[in-house]
Amino acid sequence: MRDKVTMAGCDTSRAGVNSRRQPQSAGIGRATTARSVGLTLPAAIVRGIVVIAALVTGLAAPDSLCAAARSSPSKWNTDGKFEAALDRPISAIWSGVSLRRIVQRIITDRNIAILIDRRVDPDQFLKVDSDNIPLVELLRRLAEQTRSGFRITGNVAYIGPEHAAAKLRTLIHLRRTETRRQTVDRSRRRGLLQRRTINWNDLDEALPLLRETAAKFDLELEGGERVPHDLWRGAALPSVDAIEALSLLLVQFNLTFEWSPSARGIRLVSIPDRVVVERRHRPVGRAAADVAGEIRDRTDARITVDGRQLIVRGLVEDHEFIERFLNPKRVGAARPTSGPVPLSRRTFTLEIRDVPASALLHRLTKSGIMIDYDAEALKQAGVDLEKPITMNVTRIPADRFFKLIGDQLGVTSTIDGLAVTLKPARQ
Repeated sequence: MRDKVTMAGCDTSRAGVNSRRQPQSAGIGRATTARSVGLTLPAAIVRGIVVIAALVTGLAAPDSLCAAARSSPSKWNTDGKFEAALDRPISAIWSGVSLRRIVQRIITDRNIAILIDRRVDPDQFLKVDSDNIPLVELLRRLAEQTRSGFRITGNVAYIGPEHAAAKLRTLIHLRRTETRRQTVDRSRRRGLLQRRTINWNDLDEALPLLRETAAKFDLELEGGERVPHDLWRGAALPSVDAIEALSLLLVQFNLTFEWSPSARGIRLVSIPDRVVVERRHRPVGRAAADVAGEIRDRTDARITVDGRQLIVRGLVEDHEFIERFLNPKRVGAARPTSGPVPLSRRTFTLEIRDVPASALLHRLTKSGIMIDYDAEALKQAGVDLEKPITMNVTRIPADRFFKLIGDQLGVTSTIDGLAVTLKPARQ
């Protein structure tokens, strides 16, 4: 009787393996619009592994995926595509991999901007084990491991100290609201809200970068002495307006800004201890006092009752929570996730040295690929599943990927949907 082995796992898109600590590039850049999954092999059996990855390309062909990965900042995913990239599921297992490397891999694969605050150590090593969760949730978990906060603002995902992250969106909202005052004419307001891409290189100084950013929006900057001398890691902020760009830069020094009367200039000031937006909310079908009691237990916002309305002073996130609480049907259902993507629409990136084939195959099954083989037939044909495998490939189609594995093992591979069948090359 044949001993037939079938290995199956969850649906994924990217596998990553790393047991080495190496210097990494800056934590912001561009990437592709695909699901990603990172996987690591047990350290005891790994020697010199850097990364193994299988990238789901959705409906895109491999060539279009590579083109996206090499795209200029103007091709980065922004607006709806940015949101879609954050919503798309990811399965990932990383162990002993730096925050910088993980973030850079996500940036490279999804063409989205992720900014690591200067106060967060990008070289701290993390352990990540997640299965088919939205990318935005994975980023939250990365932030939690680094004891940081996480926020999405515009087309940038920000990881920074919690006290700064908590205030970031509210600061942007307040500065944007201030441009609507009568002393700021419409043409000036349009100029400030025009979207641009802000780039800087490794070792660029913070203050000149701030002055250059302000100048791009025809703004004079006062209070530059508040910014200490600091050399930054290279990064980019795609498709941001003046308020988003300046706020993302200044928040890293616990600074914000005040407008000049006509919004022709800004003056740097410290971020207040408490930053709030005041709005009124009206519960429907319930007494305002009853609702206020429930909400106070779930938010730090300050809530007072005024007749049938609630006066709320809190962060933008507090108001969003209250709106969802009062009007849950308006929030809408979560976007449905697509089903498993066949291997014919995936590409693989892999750099390993002397990894036992059995360990590699095991991790591939953990990423949702079904690998089917007859262990006894392979053994009789002289196939050793403990043979060390060495590969260094980038974004190759699944058929080439499994052929390269098969060539080293002495097996052939047949792909059908999410399944790969291995048979001895010599019958």
